[in-house]
Amino acid sequence: MQTTTLMLDLKDHEISALLMLCRCDHRGTLAQLCDSPEQASALRSALDEIAWQLASSGHEGAIAALSQLAVE
Repeated sequence: MQTTTLMLDLKDHEISALLMLCRCDHRGTLAQLCDSPEQASALRSALDEIAWQLASSGHEGAIAALSQLAVE
């Protein structure tokens, strides 16, 4: 497996949409959109990585999303 860093220029509404997909209550729906459990897992991992990157740069919405995941 190779790790790649992406530099993304995202607008606020795009970041909000990504963070919404990271929420626990949307993860089941997200899995239904994928063809296999492996795809769903890879997509969740990618979204989590984006959330971690945003949180590490101080994005409050990402910090809140990750805090919610840690609690549930």
